[in-house]
Amino acid sequence: SGSSYFAVDASLTLNVENFGEKNTGGDQNQCEYLFLAGGCQAEGFCEGICVEFTAPNCTAADAPTQSPTTAPSLAPSFNPPDCYSEWTELSTAIELGSQTFIKICENSILDVGDSSHITITRGITLQCGETGSPGSNCEISGGTTQFIINAPTDEVEFSGITMSNSSLMSVLASGRSTSGMLSFLRCEWKQNFGKAAVLVYNEDEGGEQVSVATDIGSLESEDSMRLDFQFCSFKENTVTFAVVALVGGDAQFILSAFSNNVDAKVGVISTTSKASALVRDSCFVENSAQLSGVIFSDDGTTVTLENNFASNNVAITSQDDTPCHGWFEEDSNICLELQVCSGECEDVSDVDVCLVEGFDYEIPKAPSTSPSPSAEMMPVATTAIQDDDLEEQAFTSSAAFMVIMTILGIIILGGIGAYFFCRKQSDGMELKDIEYAGRDNENDGQEDEDDSPGTESRGLLGGFRGRFGRKNKDSDSTEEGDNQNRDEELDDESYQEEESISEGEEPNHFPDMPDIA
Repeated sequence: SGSSYFAVDASLTLNVENFGEKNTGGDQNQCEYLFLAGGCQAEGFCEGICVEFTAPNCTAADAPTQSPTTAPSLAPSFNPPDCYSEWTELSTAIELGSQTFIKICENSILDVGDSSHITITRGITLQCGETGSPGSNCEISGGTTQFIINAPTDEVEFSGITMSNSSLMSVLASGRSTSGMLSFLRCEWKQNFGKAAVLVYNEDEGGEQVSVATDIGSLESEDSMRLDFQFCSFKENTVTFAVVALVGGDAQFILSAFSNNVDAKVGVISTTSKASALVRDSCFVENSAQLSGVIFSDDGTTVTLENNFASNNVAITSQDDTPCHGWFEEDSNICLELQVCSGECEDVSDVDVCLVEGFDYEIPKAPSTSPSPSAEMMPVATTAIQDDDLEEQAFTSSAAFMVIMTILGIIILGGIGAYFFCRKQSDGMELKDIEYAGRDNENDGQEDEDDSPGTESRGLLGGFRGRFGRKNKDSDSTEEGDNQNRDEELDDESYQEEESISEGEEPNHFPDMPDIA
């Protein structure tokens, strides 16, 4: 490939004032200088970077040209770019370079294609863009396997990277339990269609190299790596075994979401070979599997679930065809081999709303005719209520209360005033009714109880009844007075006639008639 060849596991420390001329490479790269190989896929075909010599003349003792007149400058041979947008460049930077912080360019899709995977054997941070946010759109797509991680002691971190369309697995964590932590922060796995999206398995201890023909269910390795998934997403993966398969090792999933993953043999998370998993504040929605539950664990493994949400997951155990849509704990260790599963099924979901940001899932509430619950019984919203909002609500409530109390006070005072007014009117009408009643008794010689409203005019309504009753009484009294006057006149005339008869005079029955002369 060039005058100097660097294979995998070698590195170029310094390239200062070297001279080269008329060198030829034996493969298609035709590199005349220093060739830094990222890996050779076949004989005569290697990938890498060709680094040019910098000196204009050779300074060696047997140099065919003259030495430079000035002293050589100590300039670095390779200036790494600020970020990477090609898979081969990223591979070279990770496997042959010395950088510990490597950025993938924003809005880049790194197509693995037929290239080899990247092996990480030292501590690095691989980040998308400036912030490591999923919104920066850094995607690694394709390939058989994308990353194999086996850092002996150092920690490896992926931040904000999407991994998709791998045909075997996206990530193989092949280190030991003493290796550094492998962390994934805000990463996403989507549309992978191999055996698993992530496989945790120590190849050195297990003794079997993972390939397309490997049966993951038969692998054994208790001394595997430790992994940490936070704010990660696994969606739309069509894998044959499990989305995340833990063959030994420890893993924790915090605020992560599994959605629309289908056709897995044992669900989205599988724990075997005494592996342990902690799943907290995570979500499982619309996943399907052929056997067991959405989470599978064989006998001897440990699974801890805290504050998780699950909905519409479908999986069937082989025991009595009983569906298990949650966590299936096998008790026989023959489920993966014979597909005859016996064990216990436990519910994964213990909260009603998915806590993962961006996943708006919740369990539908049944309609109820009961009164609405108090504010203390309502679910807590994802955004906290500010103190200013509470003060405004309290002020609004107190103002409305004062208005209501003022209106009630006016109504009560008005009712009391109306009562006393009507009572006063009622008392005055009673005195007049008594006077009328006395006059009637003198004229008629008896008391007419039915015509006396005074006995029924007490109270709030009595005043009104007395008022209308008095009008009728006045008209009746006026008419009776006229009748009484006529009766008195007739009585006077009858008395005068009786006196004239007693004195011997002839009574005049026609007093209005004129005398006839």
